[in-house]
Amino acid sequence: TTTTSSSSSSITNSNIISQAAGTATGAVSLYLHVGLANGILLRTAVDRVSGTLSDSRARLVGTDSPHLLAIRVRNTRALLTLSSRVWLGHADVAHQGRFSLAPLCYERLDSAAPFSSDQCPEGIVALCKGTLRVLAIENAGETFSSKSCRLRYTPRRLLIHPQHKVLFVAEADHQALPMADNPALLAKLRAKVEDDEEREGEM
Repeated sequence: TTTTSSSSSSITNSNIISQAAGTATGAVSLYLHVGLANGILLRTAVDRVSGTLSDSRARLVGTDSPHLLAIRVRNTRALLTLSSRVWLGHADVAHQGRFSLAPLCYERLDSAAPFSSDQCPEGIVALCKGTLRVLAIENAGETFSSKSCRLRYTPRRLLIHPQHKVLFVAEADHQALPMADNPALLAKLRAKVEDDEEREGEM
């Protein structure tokens, strides 16, 4: 039992796929998710016949009261949890459809709601820092998120800011000029080209 008040709740289905004797069978489990005021997310299995609650599990998802939102990911019912971090609960295909709860690599959302359109069939409209965001969850189930950044010169050193968690990359190349000097250099080259053209015209 717990004395902490609940702030939000949601019910999800989880398809557990089992294989026996060369045949695959799917068993649908029903779960009740409850967000508590202390930032704890409870997940409890619900018996479809008797309604009995069992196998309760708790997980800390943030410092604020979790707000639970039912969405759809990969055409299946999923759970979006909004707290000091954003979490996604869904049936993980890589683990035989078992329920998986993982944080999203995104900023904190103040509120959110699902929507569907022709361009974005599984979209989310959210408020973040006073701005309206339209989101779509891609690559659900992947452990790491990555982002490519093109560099102008050869990377020489990598540093991480200890407080702001910002990544610094030091770049350098042999005989490379600083970008601040490029406008002056281009102006000189243009002037030289114009002078050469004028001389050729006089000849």
